[in-house]
Amino acid sequence: MSEQPLAEATLLARIALGEHTRQQFKRSFHNPDALAAELAAFANSGGGTLLIGVTDDGIITGLSEHAFRMLPYRGLGSGIPRALDEWSQIELIDEVSGNQFTARVQRPKAQWAGAGEQATEQVEAPVTEQVTEQVRRLCVALGQEAKGTKELMQSLNLKHRPSFLEDYLNPALQQRFVELTQPDSPRSPTQKYRLTAQGKVLLK
Repeated sequence: MSEQPLAEATLLARIALGEHTRQQFKRSFHNPDALAAELAAFANSGGGTLLIGVTDDGIITGLSEHAFRMLPYRGLGSGIPRALDEWSQIELIDEVSGNQFTARVQRPKAQWAGAGEQATEQVEAPVTEQVTEQVRRLCVALGQEAKGTKELMQSLNLKHRPSFLEDYLNPALQQRFVELTQPDSPRSPTQKYRLTAQGKVLLK
């Protein structure tokens, strides 16, 4: 959990104490595994302080020198619009007084929950709900094999990921024509999608 920005004197005093079991320095946050390990260690030992933008020897580098290397980069604050393009269920909580913001991401149950249970439901039920041309094209592209996002986008000749998610994949998941191969890890980099029994009926 982040805290209010530190006064300069307080920050310098903390840095002067150096690293110890309750305080660690990280120059950047480009290594999420190392960052996660530090946070887990703090959580298991009752808490601590992680100062990002400070080298191991206590030199304050800040974060701007790392930010310009993040690609694609389209200017200050471009990460928020990109995140919203990828997943529209993001709540932005702007805390002006604390000079910080929180992004809360909600994962709708309708899109992910119970994806593995769908095959036994509605096995040969006729498809009566309205099916868009995009969802139908996605089901045809899947055919009889599981495919990942990139492979599906190539099959459909699509380049804009947000449009693919909004117009093709999410509606197909919501209507239960498509399911995840790894329902317990929806954001897995090896995630693939396959037709459900209902999706196979749609193609008949």
